[in-house]
Amino acid sequence: MVAVSLKKKVTDAFLQVCGILVDAGHTLMYARWVDAGYTEHLRRIEEARHADNPNAERHQINYVPDYLWPDPDPGEEINQWIRTVRVMRVHADGESAVDRIIGDLTAMRQHMTRRADVRVVIGGALRPGRPGERLAPGTVEEAYLAARAGKPLIVAGGGYSAGSVLTDP
Repeated sequence: MVAVSLKKKVTDAFLQVCGILVDAGHTLMYARWVDAGYTEHLRRIEEARHADNPNAERHQINYVPDYLWPDPDPGEEINQWIRTVRVMRVHADGESAVDRIIGDLTAMRQHMTRRADVRVVIGGALRPGRPGERLAPGTVEEAYLAARAGKPLIVAGGGYSAGSVLTDP
């Protein structure tokens, strides 16, 4: 019960910060498939921001690793309010399915890091929990890539999360 409450509070705070950033004209880049719950909330923020001008520049970019992209390809206009970018890479001969997922996620995170001015990481798993997180959880890899690239890094964590470990002195 406490974990659900904490997760909801972190989610609500995240969405509030996203709304403030979009209202201030900043572009948000995030990585989720478009059916994920955050995407719907972020779509509403963008839609409300452009209610008077539906053709205005979009301030949200949803990056999707290649292994999550659906087949057949849904085309460019998945969501009219959020620009969606498929991050592709060349797969090595004989690459296993697990190695493909790891490589696709790392390629996506590297792509996003190159284009970001600031990296914000929130929460996250403490240990690899999915096939694509064999070496390090996504939040930890994102923080590492930002630090290695010399990008400002903002870390928020609560409870028992990767973000809380990254901020613990």
